[in-house]
Amino acid sequence: MKLSNEKYFIEFYVDRTFSLDSADNRHYDVVLNPEGLKKYNSIKPLLISCEKVETSISADIILVCDDLNMGESAVLEENTLTVLSENNIYRLDLDKREIFFSKQLDIEPWVSDIILHNNTYIIITETSVCCFDRDFSMLWEVQLHEHIFDWKIFENHIHIECDPAAYMCWDEKNCAEIEVTDKTRKIADIDCNGKVISEKYEPLSE
Repeated sequence: MKLSNEKYFIEFYVDRTFSLDSADNRHYDVVLNPEGLKKYNSIKPLLISCEKVETSISADIILVCDDLNMGESAVLEENTLTVLSENNIYRLDLDKREIFFSKQLDIEPWVSDIILHNNTYIIITETSVCCFDRDFSMLWEVQLHEHIFDWKIFENHIHIECDPAAYMCWDEKNCAEIEVTDKTRKIADIDCNGKVISEKYEPLSE
């Protein structure tokens, strides 16, 4: 994932070469471990490579998170990087290279995206759309009860498309296949106050 603004260029991804307390790690400028995880924990090391536009000074920061493999995303504002990993929020001051805010959100941990929109944060999880204020207090949540696979954020509403109902099955060669059980897909539009303004099912294209 790449982000940029007038102050920073950011590249953000999981770095599986990193291990806690390992002498074999390459050089990292800062290692942040807000949950105090240990070597025996399963970790997800998020590498934040940042370059300051004004000076071209770069730094590699490791943010150590629980490895639940449930998604991560980030938003860059001025010198602040807001990282969403599973259902945990971490806000980093890139100038000081430190975490100044963290919070566990009361949402499902299978997250897909975090978007800054109209001075609020929109978070897309596996089956819901949530909105938080700047302090990450929840303003509203819309539960769609189906797997979200696509979304678009407009000025006054959020457009959501869900996957059709399906289940995993196995063929005679023991290979996994997806069996679609519903030939329609849920389409929903949600306004910026969390009200569902339209919801319908459309047939799948052949």
